[in-house]
Amino acid sequence: MMARRILSVIPLLPAVVALIGVTGCSNNDTGGAGGGSGDQQQPVADEVDACSSLSADTIDQLGLSQDDAIELTDPDEPGCEWKGINAADGADADILFWVLEPGSHTDSVGSVTIAGIEVTIWHIGDTSGRYVVPCGADELVLNYIQNHGPLTPTEALDLAAADLIDAYGCA
Repeated sequence: MMARRILSVIPLLPAVVALIGVTGCSNNDTGGAGGGSGDQQQPVADEVDACSSLSADTIDQLGLSQDDAIELTDPDEPGCEWKGINAADGADADILFWVLEPGSHTDSVGSVTIAGIEVTIWHIGDTSGRYVVPCGADELVLNYIQNHGPLTPTEALDLAAADLIDAYGCA
């Protein structure tokens, strides 16, 4: 009886072997260096110019300038900060993000979906907030302090998170 079952499977072996050959060695991971051959590879954090990751439109809506960008040079936590200065009262909006290994921010007060990605809301208040964006093998941590900026923390973080998701290929 066992011999019949084995013999009945033999004609299917070439198809099974071909299927394993096609899928068994493929790498469906599209993230990081040496990732698979997916339609869109996620860039490695080192390959993204952090201070070019926010669009000109977002920077303008935040009431900031690209000239305000300050690169964070810690190789373990690369990122950028845009710190606005208002001559009248000394402070304007400030937005800052950096890249970390996943799991550094486990607490949350909720989540929001941006560009198809579930983003953790680590903190949101009347004048400040923090989002944590999962992005392949990294997390993008995004802080916003409103000061006298034109947008609420939620508005600012939503705009900036969408730009980061695009720039870092998280979607």
